[in-house]
This record gives sequence, structure tokens and C-alpha cells, in this order.
Amino acid sequence: MWTPIIPNSQLIIFGNGSTTSNWGLELFISPTHQLYVIVIACAVCLVLIGIAIIVLHCKEKMEDKRNEPEFFL
Repeated sequence: MWTPIIPNSQLIIFGNGSTTSNWGLELFISPTHQLYVIVIACAVCLVLIGIAIIVLHCKEKMEDKRNEPEFFL
């Protein structure tokens, strides 16, 4: 018996004959309700981080523009 690496999944071994070279492995994953929660939480985090990056970038540009020396020729 092998324990699958991914939770809530099944690892099935199909044996054809006595030699192990003819055997096959199948991994069956059963997605649960938690998968949707994880995807939504990751998407929300990415959007919040993206908004923070954009806001800080705009503030930095405005500060650079304010501190830019004016040279008259």
C-alpha cells in the first residue's frame, strides 16, 4: 500500500502479469469544495497585492515629479 502525496486522491496500480514492467499507475484526484475556496482566496490576495503595487508606484512617480529639479536654460 502506498500513501498518495496529494490529499483526497487515490493511487491505483494495475498489474498485468508477474513482471513489474507491465504494471501501470493511475492517480485519481477528487477536487473538493475547499479547492474553490483556495482559488478564490488566492485571486483576492493577488488583486490586493496588485492594487497595493499600483498605488505605491503612482505615489513614487508623483514624489519623483515633485522633487525633480527645474533647470532653466
